[in-house]
Amino acid sequence: MGITRLVPLAGLLILGACRQDPAPPVRQTREVAVDVRCTGLDVSFSVSPWHLELDEGDEVVWRLADASQTIEIRKRQSAWPFSDNRYSGTQADPPTGRAMKGGQRGRTFRYLVAVTCQGGEGARTVELDPDMYIKR
Repeated sequence: MGITRLVPLAGLLILGACRQDPAPPVRQTREVAVDVRCTGLDVSFSVSPWHLELDEGDEVVWRLADASQTIEIRKRQSAWPFSDNRYSGTQADPPTGRAMKGGQRGRTFRYLVAVTCQGGEGARTVELDPDMYIKR
């Protein structure tokens, strides 16, 4: 009889130990504007905002200025705040970070933005290194 009482209690303890922070509600979609220009051997670029501050629950979309380019988001660390990701895309179908995991407040995430553009010397990939911070 004592064993039957411990089994349900053990199940509750296991569930409590495995509990994760619930996903925060979606607040808003934040955009990062990416503009890369390849002219001959020269490259100029803009990423705005460079340091993206998010609230817990926000989503991100990376928008390319040039329709002829492709873009890829590359994580620089194993941790990543989103559980639903599209890491590569184009101007018409941009990469996104959605469904933020719970417990991300106060964390910084480093990533690369890799843009492939056409220049006088052919296709070239340019890597840019901004970051994200989950402020609240």
